[in-house]
Amino acid sequence: AASVTAIVIPLALLNTSKSVSGDWSWYTELYSEMNSGSMNEFLGTRFGPGLISIKSTEPLYYYASDVLSSATNGSIPALSASITITIYLLIGFSLTLLGQHIEVASSKISLCLIPALLVGVTFTLTTQLVRQELALALLVLAIALTLQRRYLLTAVIVAAAVLVHNSAAIPSAAIFIGTLLLASQRPKVALMCATLGFAGLGFAYSRSSGAAGYLTQDNGSVSILVL
Repeated sequence: AASVTAIVIPLALLNTSKSVSGDWSWYTELYSEMNSGSMNEFLGTRFGPGLISIKSTEPLYYYASDVLSSATNGSIPALSASITITIYLLIGFSLTLLGQHIEVASSKISLCLIPALLVGVTFTLTTQLVRQELALALLVLAIALTLQRRYLLTAVIVAAAVLVHNSAAIPSAAIFIGTLLLASQRPKVALMCATLGFAGLGFAYSRSSGAAGYLTQDNGSVSILVL
């Protein structure tokens, strides 16, 4: 807990001071509008200069931010800090569970947490790929819970990830495949199939959804490595 706190608080404070640009401007504009209206008015519509769709199949983030907007009078720093803290706490807790699964001493888990969190994309992109990274953090937790064979809770977390961002359904399918094989006592095969499943389904999704254009984009905001 101390290791996670040591990195979460400074980065949350740093993210609150970031200038509003890119995708983050869309999120902040919607967040401000929520303070003067009901979320039900926005779901299923398009919002902002780019007329980005607010899908009714992705309500979890929007309702949570609606509650936060009402509670903080539309404070943008509160939104940024909440997103950062949520992502890092989820990943930190997941890494702790993974460390316990492979029976690593608690002192070594603490030493591993900080570098493990730093190699993620969440710090640099928290104010860009907001819902995607929240969904990703939930999926990391789902993987950790799967290894502990807590399948019902895994299903709940996976459902939450998909309700945050529908693209989470792709890696969720890979987790499901891996879970089936894990239950058959073949963890190495499970890992391989889950990895190949994620890559294959992700590629198919990018082709079918028209997102393949991202594969040639590497401008510092959305990189090939992130995809």
